[in-house]
Amino acid sequence: MFAIRELYAAFTITAILSTGILLWLYVSTLSTRGVLYWAAAMCSFSVGQLLIIFRGYVPFYISSIVAYDILLLGIFLLWLGVRNFLTLQISKKIYVFGLLSIIALTTLIYWFSVPAPNIAGRIGALNLMVLPYAIAITHNLLTNTKKYQSTWILGLATVVSSIIYITRIANAFSPLVFDNYVISGWNTVYAIWAITYLIIATASFVMMAIENKQQALSVLSHKDTLTGLFNLRAFNAMTTTQDNATISSSNSMGLFLVEIDDLDHINETYGDIVVDSLLKNTAVRLSNFLRAEDLIFRISHRRFLILSPNCPPAQTLQFAERIRLDIENSPLHIDDLTVPFTITIGCAASGASAYSVNSLYSQADSALNAAASRGINNTAMFAE
Repeated sequence: MFAIRELYAAFTITAILSTGILLWLYVSTLSTRGVLYWAAAMCSFSVGQLLIIFRGYVPFYISSIVAYDILLLGIFLLWLGVRNFLTLQISKKIYVFGLLSIIALTTLIYWFSVPAPNIAGRIGALNLMVLPYAIAITHNLLTNTKKYQSTWILGLATVVSSIIYITRIANAFSPLVFDNYVISGWNTVYAIWAITYLIIATASFVMMAIENKQQALSVLSHKDTLTGLFNLRAFNAMTTTQDNATISSSNSMGLFLVEIDDLDHINETYGDIVVDSLLKNTAVRLSNFLRAEDLIFRISHRRFLILSPNCPPAQTLQFAERIRLDIENSPLHIDDLTVPFTITIGCAASGASAYSVNSLYSQADSALNAAASRGINNTAMFAE
């Protein structure tokens, strides 16, 4: 069986290595504030454990009170990192709770150290303060497994840690049981698990950071870089999912294709900078017409697509006309330059019958061609 000091040293080395890995992760392209919290937590674990290892060489209040406070700070930072990474709110109450728990631990450690040292009491106090954080971390991880698959691993490992904390608390406050606990080797098992948990936590953090980066890249690949709207790839991904089968719905769906008229001529007259401003301006103004459930895409250089659930066929063309008139009556202003422009819209609506998004698109495209055949600045609705 390993000596407990050797295991403490192994724990410290593991925490130092984890700190280095997470700091590298933070300064790399996988950087997030949550990773920085995790690196700070690992650093706290290594510093706190070092102070305990050198207990005979440093003053008591540093090797016991300060060391235990630093270890508790580590688990608090670990929790902050999890909440930040899962985009959960970190309110002032959380920081107040962290401060109060450190004050409570300081008081308990002092209580179990003066006038006579009580190692079991100090260990029990530390585990008592750590347990609520372990439960909170477990809850946050296991209730957010849809965000990152790797949260399962760390969540289950933290469940095991919570059970161990409860066992150590029960044993620590019963001196006879605690002596048997140490002699029987369970204290050694705990130290080995602590090292294992650090390894699992570090690996999970790395996997979560990679998943986060992959998700961010996936979102970016579905966004138009100029306007920030969804792009054609996002629309195709959606229609691929929805058009595996025809959608039966009691609610209507409206689809609008919006095309900026004579954009090439505007580009030749005013240049690329003005055209980019015009496209961004159009995206904002179209978005201002939308409800929370509506979706808007920029699917080509000059064309936008709007999907509007619960849009009755009788109101579809009226909605298109309101958009067209707003654009017609509000030219683009850039410094002293005024750039008038118009749009042409083709729309289609499903009614209350079964539909597919692709079929609605084809109908709206036909309506757009019909409107364009009458000249610029027109609207048309598909009619069977």
